[in-house]
Amino acid sequence: MYLPAPVAAALEQAYDVGRWLGWDRLRMGGTNLSLLLRAASGAYVLRQSQARKSPEGIAFELRLIMYLRAHGYP
Repeated sequence: MYLPAPVAAALEQAYDVGRWLGWDRLRMGGTNLSLLLRAASGAYVLRQSQARKSPEGIAFELRLIMYLRAHGYP
């Protein structure tokens, strides 16, 4: 559902979070596809941004997430 098996297999191999147990689409957010991933090592959120997002927008978002993580946000 929402994540083709070949894509899921490639992502599972690329990220060291253990075996993927399943995922569900999160209903929050209207412009991006967000999935709650359940893996052997815990739960994670996968998000696919829309193709029209600029490289600068992606870089800003990544810096923001890294800042929040460094300051105790999950």
